[in-house]
Amino acid sequence: MSIQAVDNLFQQARKASDEDIEKLCNNILDVFHQPEKLTECTNLLRQLYFILQVSDHPMSLPKKLLENLITSVGLMNERNLKQCLICQRIVKEVMPLDAENMSELLQPESGSSVTKNLFPLYIAQGKRYGCIKSVLSSAMRWLGNQDLDFESQRQSFVFLVAVSILHTSSLNTEYIETTSSKISQWLLNASIQQAPNPYTINPFRKDQTNIVNEIDGTPSQNFFTFLNIGQYYTEDQFLNIHSFSMLYKWLYHCHKQLTSDTTVTNNGSDMSPTDRCKQVFGNLASKTVEYCFRLLDQCERKPKVATDAEIQIACLYETVTILDLICSIEANYIPKVHQEIKRLYTRLSHDVTAFPVIIQILQFFINHNITVLYQSQYYSSLSITVSIYNVTAFPVIIQILQFFINHNITVLYQSQYYSSLSITVSIYNVTAFPVIIQLLQFFINHSSAVVHDPQETYQHVFTEILSQHYTDQGLMFDIVNFIMDNLDTLCYKTSILSTYFPNIFKILAWHPRTFLAEFIDILPALMSPTTSLEIFHTILDLPCMTGALETIVKSPENTSQLSTVTVTPASSLEAYQMALYRPLLTFITRVEGGHGDTINRLDSLHGVLDDLKNNPRVTVASQTVPVLLRVWFEEILENGGNDFAIQLLPVMLERSILLYPKPDFTADVKRILSENLVKLLKKYKSIVISQYDEISDFLISTRNIYNREEFYTNLVWCVGEYCTVQHSKTCTADLIAKYYNILEAVTYETSGIIINNDETSYITLKTVSVLISALSKLATRCQDLIPRAILCLTKVTKQHLTNSNGGEILVSRCQELINILKLPNFASVILNPPEEIESGRWHKDNTSIPILLRASHRHLTSDG
Repeated sequence: MSIQAVDNLFQQARKASDEDIEKLCNNILDVFHQPEKLTECTNLLRQLYFILQVSDHPMSLPKKLLENLITSVGLMNERNLKQCLICQRIVKEVMPLDAENMSELLQPESGSSVTKNLFPLYIAQGKRYGCIKSVLSSAMRWLGNQDLDFESQRQSFVFLVAVSILHTSSLNTEYIETTSSKISQWLLNASIQQAPNPYTINPFRKDQTNIVNEIDGTPSQNFFTFLNIGQYYTEDQFLNIHSFSMLYKWLYHCHKQLTSDTTVTNNGSDMSPTDRCKQVFGNLASKTVEYCFRLLDQCERKPKVATDAEIQIACLYETVTILDLICSIEANYIPKVHQEIKRLYTRLSHDVTAFPVIIQILQFFINHNITVLYQSQYYSSLSITVSIYNVTAFPVIIQILQFFINHNITVLYQSQYYSSLSITVSIYNVTAFPVIIQLLQFFINHSSAVVHDPQETYQHVFTEILSQHYTDQGLMFDIVNFIMDNLDTLCYKTSILSTYFPNIFKILAWHPRTFLAEFIDILPALMSPTTSLEIFHTILDLPCMTGALETIVKSPENTSQLSTVTVTPASSLEAYQMALYRPLLTFITRVEGGHGDTINRLDSLHGVLDDLKNNPRVTVASQTVPVLLRVWFEEILENGGNDFAIQLLPVMLERSILLYPKPDFTADVKRILSENLVKLLKKYKSIVISQYDEISDFLISTRNIYNREEFYTNLVWCVGEYCTVQHSKTCTADLIAKYYNILEAVTYETSGIIINNDETSYITLKTVSVLISALSKLATRCQDLIPRAILCLTKVTKQHLTNSNGGEILVSRCQELINILKLPNFASVILNPPEEIESGRWHKDNTSIPILLRASHRHLTSDG
C-alpha cells in the first residue's frame, strides 16, 4: 500500500462523523454473536479501533456494545483470540469509563476467571471510582493460591507489578509484604527438572526426566535461574523467569512508596524508612542477592551457543542494576555485594564483549561505595585493555562513573591506593577504562586522606575515548546522559566540564540534531568566569568544528608526512594534509580549554572549510548556534559581572564579522549579537565610558557598517544613550566631546556615501538617523557642542533635500533635532529623559514635559 493510500485512510478515519460511528457500532452488534460471521465482525472491530486511534477527540460507544466487548475480553476465548484482543484494545481507547458504566460493566466477580482477564482494563481504568482497590484483594488471593494454574498466578503478579508502577499508593504494606514473600519463593524454589515434552504422541513412552543445563551445556547442580537452559520449562520455572524480569520494577517502586511515608507502621511506633523497608520486604533482599550471585557465577561460564553471550550481557546488566538497588534499600549488603562486583569488574575489564555491563557496575560503585574499606592490592590490578578492533564496550564507563559520584563520600582510602591507581595505555590498544577515579574530585573536598590527583582519569575518559569515538552515537548518548544525571556534581565538585568542554562540544558538533535539547541544559554548567569567553568562541565556531571533524574522519589514516607546500588547498581534505593548515583544524577540534580563546587565522580556517558549507551535518550544526547563543547570553546577563562584560565587548566587536560564511547562519548570529549588545550595555552602562578605546576604534571605521549595520547602529545608539554622567561618574565633558567628534565625522562620511552611491551603498538612512540622534544627545550634555551639532544637522539636511529615496524622512528628523537643540534647556530634558520615563509616570503626570509641549502646541495652533 502506498503512502498516499495510507494517508487517505487516515483522513477518512479522522473525518468519520458521529453518525458513521453509530452505524459502525450497530453493524458490529448485528454480527457480534454470529460465529459464521466472525471474520466480518473482526474486520468491523478493526475499523472501529482504527477510527478511535486516529480521532482527535474522545469518543463514547453505546453501552450495549461496551458490554459485549468487555464480556468478550473477560472470556478470552482461544478460538476468537484475535477478536478478544481487538475488543480489549477498543475498550482501552474509550477508558476511563464513567462511574455508571464502571460499576455495571467492570464490577469484579470474586473468584471468577473473568476478573483475571480484565486485569489490563482495571489498570487502564486506574483508581477512578475505586476500581483498582476492588480488584487487589482478588489478585492477592490468586497470587498465593497454589492450586491455581500458572496463567492466573502470572497475570496476578503482572497486575500487581503494574499497580506498583502506575498506582503505587494503592498498595499497602500488607500487599507488598505478601507479594515480596511470594517472589522470594519463586526465585529460589523453582524445579531444576525440565518439563516433559508436551507434544509427545506415544502414550507408552516414558519421558526421561532431565535436569536443566547451565549456559555452557553442563547439567545444573544448583537452583534454577533465568540463565538455565531447558528444552521445555515447568510452570514454576516460568514464574521464576517472570519474577526476575520484573523484580527491579517491583523493588524500585515499592521502595519509593515505603520511603515516602516516613513514620507510621502497623503497630503505630516510629520507624525509619530503612527499617520499614526491611520489615516489609522481609527476606526478599537476601534471596535476591543470593539469586543475583548465582547469576554472576553463571555468567562466568562460556556459552555453548554463541548467541547466548548476548543474553549473558543483558542478564549481567540487569543483575548489577538490581544489586545496586538492593544496596540502596539495605546498606548492610554493601560490603558483601561489593566484593562480588569487584570480582566481576576485574573479570570483565579484560573481556571486550562484556563491557556494557560495566556501566551498571559503575552505577553500583557510585551509589554504594560508602562504607567499604578498600585495599590497594585490588586497585593495583585495576586496568582495562581494549583491542583496537573492538570498541563496543565504551558505553560501560559512563555508568561506572555514575556509580562513584553519588555515594563514595566517606570511604577510607589509603594513599598507597592512589599511588598505584594509574592507567597505562598501550599504543596498540584503543584505550584503557579508568572505572573508579571519577569519584576522586568529589572526595578531595571531604577527606583529608585523599592525596591523589584524578586529573589523569578525567583526561582519559573525556579526551581519548571521546575524541576517538565521538561518531559512536550510542556511546555519546551514554556520555550525555551521564553528564545530565550528574550535572550539579560535575559542575560544582569537579573541573571536568570547565576543562574538557571543547571535547564535549564535539558530541553536539557531530550529532547536532540529536543532542541539542540536552546541550541547552548542559551549556550553563560548562560556563565559568574563566571559560565563558572561550565557550562563546566555541559556539560561534561550531560549524567549523563540525566541518573539521568531517574532514578528519574522511582523511586517510596513514598521513605520517605532511606537505610543506604553501599553495591554496583545493579542499578541506587537501588542507588537512598540509602543515600550514592542519594546526587550524587541530585547534578547532582541541580537547581541552584554556589554550586560547580563538585563533588569529579564522579567515584562513573559513576558507579551508568553504567546500563544506552545504554539508548536511554542517548545516544542521549552524542552525544550533543561535539557540545556544541565546542560552549563553541569558546566563551572562543573569550571572555575569561588570568585569566580564568589559572583556566580552571587544570580543563581540571582533566576532560580529568573523563568522563562518553561511548566509543564513551569519544573518541569525549577527541579529542575536546585535540584540544582546544593547542588553549588555543597558545592564552595564559604565562600559561605554571605560571601553572608549575599543568602541571608538570600531565606530571610526565606516567599513565596520558593511554587513553588520544593525550591530553598528545599536552600538551608536548605546553611546548616545549611556555616555552620560548619570550612568558613570567617570564620564567627563572631554570624553563626551571625543565621542561626539567620532560620530560627527562618521555622520559626514556616511551621509556622503549615501549621496554618492545612492543605489549601491551598503549604508542606509537608518544608520545616519541613529548617528544624528546620538550626536544630538551628546551635544545636550556638553552645551559647547550644540552649535556644531546644529551645523552638522543643517549640512545633512542640505545634502538630502534632493534625495528621493527616503531623504525627506531624514530631513524631517534633522529639522526636529535642530528645533530642539535651539532650546538648550528643553533639549537636555527631551533628549536625555530620566529613567523614570520607562515606568510610564511621564505619560500620566500633568506636569510632565510631553503634556506641556502638546498643550503649548495646541494653544499656539489655535492662536494662529
